[in-house]
Amino acid sequence: MLLPLGSVLIPQDGNMRMMVVGRRTYLPDIGQIMDYTLVPWPQGDVGDEDGNPDIYYLMHDQVGELIHEGYSDEEDVEHVLFLEGLNKDDYVVAV
Repeated sequence: MLLPLGSVLIPQDGNMRMMVVGRRTYLPDIGQIMDYTLVPWPQGDVGDEDGNPDIYYLMHDQVGELIHEGYSDEEDVEHVLFLEGLNKDDYVVAV
């Protein structure tokens, strides 16, 4: 099952703590659904000097260490089950 929003983790190939801010994000440029949308923790998405966002994407099997599990309740569990049932054809891509 996907981690709750607000979870803090360290990816397998990294040493920076990251916080989950989104789940099951479709990336049309690569045609793939990523399990997690992440921002650096504790600073969040501060972007770079050119205004590019500081956002990362990760698959569940790339989670190295779970530092903190975010809040989840019955409503969140139901939403995760819904998300896990989606495939890329279910997403609407804005142009």
